[in-house]
Amino acid sequence: MKHKTMFATLLGLTTSLSVMLGAVLTAPVATAATPPNTNYESWRWFEVEVLIFKHTTGNELQEDFPLPVEPITTDQHTDFLTDWMAPAVWNLTYYLPKCSDMSPEEILQLEPCSLPGEHDLIPRADGKPHVSRLSHLTSTPVVIDGYGGDLDDARKPFLMPVANHELTELREQLSARGQAQPLLHLSYRQPVFGRGDDYPVHLFAGHNFSDSYDYFGFKTTGPESNASSFAESDSVNNSQLDRIQKLLQLVDDGSVNFKIGDDPTQQLLPLRPEYWPKNLSDQVWELDGLLHIYLVGNYLHIDNKFNLREETRAKEATPTMAAQAEQALQGKVSEQAFLRAYPFAQVRRVISHETHYFDHPKMGIVVQIRRTDKSARRD
Repeated sequence: MKHKTMFATLLGLTTSLSVMLGAVLTAPVATAATPPNTNYESWRWFEVEVLIFKHTTGNELQEDFPLPVEPITTDQHTDFLTDWMAPAVWNLTYYLPKCSDMSPEEILQLEPCSLPGEHDLIPRADGKPHVSRLSHLTSTPVVIDGYGGDLDDARKPFLMPVANHELTELREQLSARGQAQPLLHLSYRQPVFGRGDDYPVHLFAGHNFSDSYDYFGFKTTGPESNASSFAESDSVNNSQLDRIQKLLQLVDDGSVNFKIGDDPTQQLLPLRPEYWPKNLSDQVWELDGLLHIYLVGNYLHIDNKFNLREETRAKEATPTMAAQAEQALQGKVSEQAFLRAYPFAQVRRVISHETHYFDHPKMGIVVQIRRTDKSARRD
C-alpha cells in the first residue's frame, strides 16, 4: 500500500531493519499484574520505547474491517499510565472533612478540607472508586515524561524520562510533514518473562469518548442514544389506505429504495451485546490495548493488540421489506452515530536494539527494545 512505502521510507527501516533514529502530588507507582514469580534476582529487565501514531494521509482502506467492536480486556494488566496521568489522591482526602460541612470560622482559619467531588474518588466497599480517576481527561498527553527508577530496587515496570527517548526526531518529522498524528510516545523499563506468563502492558491514548459512547460504540448521550427512539410521522395513526398512498409517494420521490438481503454498500449497526466481558477499560479511548513483550527461549517477541476508534454513521438493520416500509412511514432516523474500532493485532520475533515498525492501514507502531545491565539470563 502507498502509505506503507511512504512510512517505511520516512522511518528508514523495514519490519526487520536495524536503524537508530536519531503535576502530581507524589511520584506515582505503576499498577501491575501479578508477576509470574517473586525471585526478583532472576528477572531480566529491558527498556522499551514505543511511538504510536495514526495515518492522516494515504489511508484509503484496501480491506474491510467489521463494524462490531471486538473487546480487549485490559483491567488486570500492568498499567503505569493511569497513575502517571491521575495519581491516586483519595488517601490524602479520605480523613479530611468536607468543606461544605465546615463553619465559616474554620474556613477563615484555612482549615484543610476536601472540595466537592473529591470524596467521589474514595473507594467504595468493593474497593473501586465511585468514578474513574481518568474521567476528567478529554485527551491524553502525547509525550510521557516518566520519573525513572532504580533497577536494583524495582519490583514493577516504571516509566522513563524523555531524556531516554530516541525516537523524538522521528515523531517530530511525522508531525511536521503532516503525514501522521502521534498519539503516544513513551519509554519504560520492565521485566520480561515467558509468553505464557501473561505480563503485557496496558497502553491508551488520544481522545476520551466516554462522555458520548459506551465501550461497544453506541451513543450514550443526545437524541441518538436510544436506538428505538425515532420521530413519529402524522401518518402513523392514519388509515391503511393513507399509509399505502404515502408509501407509494415516498417510492416515487426516491426517498425509499427497498432492498432484499444485505446491502454491501451500507454500514449497518451491529447488535448491542447482551453481556459485557469483565475487565474492560472504564474509559473509551481513541487508542486502547495491550503490548506484550515476552521471551521464547532467548528470543524476544512483540505482540501488539489494539483498537483504534473512529466516529462513523450506520443504519439500523431492516432485513425485510415490511420493516423497511414501517421505518419509512414512521420517519425513522436513517443513520446514527457509531464509534467503530479498527483492530490491530500483530506478533513478531525481534532483536534488541533494532527499530521495528508495525504497519496498519489506519495506524503505525514503532518499537525499540534496549538491553539493560540486567537483561542477560539470570537463572
